Amino acid sequence: MQDIILQKKLVFSNDDKKQCLPTAQQIIKLAKEARQNGVLNLDTKAHQCTFLTKGLELVVNGRPPEMVERTFRVMILTENQPNAEYLRRLIIAEGILAIQMGVNLKEIANTLGEMLGEEYAQEILNC
Repeated sequence: MQDIILQKKLVFSNDDKKQCLPTAQQIIKLAKEARQNGVLNLDTKAHQCTFLTKGLELVVNGRPPEMVERTFRVMILTENQPNAEYLRRLIIAEGILAIQMGVNLKEIANTLGEMLGEEYAQEILNC
């Protein structure tokens, strides 16, 4: 998904990153929930964000990671939106794919921290 940033030549401001911190923290909470109760219990966890809901539905319904990633990619690339929204969607996509693959919480937090900036990695993990 990082290639989308290069392809669209996106640059994210510190304000964009701060706006997306709660999304990264929500991803970590979902990852914790998946570890404790299984991925199938995630389908009711995302009410306010249709992008997140769609991703969780794909995972819960057993779609392969390649299909989930392709769906995310199409949804991200075909819509024109502010940079903060691109970043938010990239965070969701990376997070959901990592949850689906069973990546541990620290690695998910590190990946999301890299997207937001290293100063956010610990804050993301400690939510």
